[in-house]
Amino acid sequence: MHISRAGYYQWCSGRAGIRTVENRRLAGLVKKIHAKTPDKGYRCIQDGLARYYGAPINDKRALRICRSLDVRSTIKYARLASDPQRLA
Repeated sequence: MHISRAGYYQWCSGRAGIRTVENRRLAGLVKKIHAKTPDKGYRCIQDGLARYYGAPINDKRALRICRSLDVRSTIKYARLASDPQRLA
């Protein structure tokens, strides 16, 4: 099964680890920020967590949580290279 013995027994105990519990709490905060302002991406959400909720986290952790919740910015910018008429 390619899992560690400690990981297996942690799973058997039925209790979530400290990091998992913290990620779930942060996910709730991310949902709250995204519901209030859906135009924010993961970088602005990370800044909001640090500024308003006192939860400074790494940008990679913020990105991982946003991806797991399928949270994305609603603002999209047109690509210049995809439109051949703009290049001419």
